[in-house]
Amino acid sequence: MLLVAVGVREGGGFDVLDWRGAFAETTEDYEELLTQLWRRGLESVELIVSDGLPAVVSAAQTVYPAARHQLCLAHWFRHLEALTPRFPWFQRRKFRREFWWIWDAENEVQARQWARRFCARWRCAAPEMVQKVSGGTASGVGLLRFPSTVVTPLAHHQSGRGLVQTLTPLLEPLPGCRNAEHSEQVLGCFLLAAEQMHR
Repeated sequence: MLLVAVGVREGGGFDVLDWRGAFAETTEDYEELLTQLWRRGLESVELIVSDGLPAVVSAAQTVYPAARHQLCLAHWFRHLEALTPRFPWFQRRKFRREFWWIWDAENEVQARQWARRFCARWRCAAPEMVQKVSGGTASGVGLLRFPSTVVTPLAHHQSGRGLVQTLTPLLEPLPGCRNAEHSEQVLGCFLLAAEQMHR
């Protein structure tokens, strides 16, 4: 397994900051990855985005205790969508559109208001999903506490255009690259090979 730390630039691009091979996603391994960054000079971080894994949050509290945490919206959305009933295609499209609309809010207060309206509209049709939205909204609006000049690229990056999604179009022309999951495997092999070359 490859743990990767990615930094998002203000313009919306990204850089792979560091990586670490591990047998599992444990707090200790994530703590070591973040410590590697700290030792290299990244002494403070304002915002850490993750898929909500407790190990990442725990490690960040140890190495970068002042950093805010932002739940990866793409991961969260996939989890929420799995909790919805088998809607017809037009209802599922509406659900997707209304969920992503929340994160177009101009600030945290507005996002929370829109999230409450979203929950009110879907409470009867998908109660389990709505319960998760209500409980996770606080972790999903962290990036809105930053100025709009910083928020826009971060929000854009998290709204379905993560590292693998961005790399997929570049990797698709290569023989055998089938989908985002396979692209992730290709990326992992590339980073591991690069690490071996620099030893």
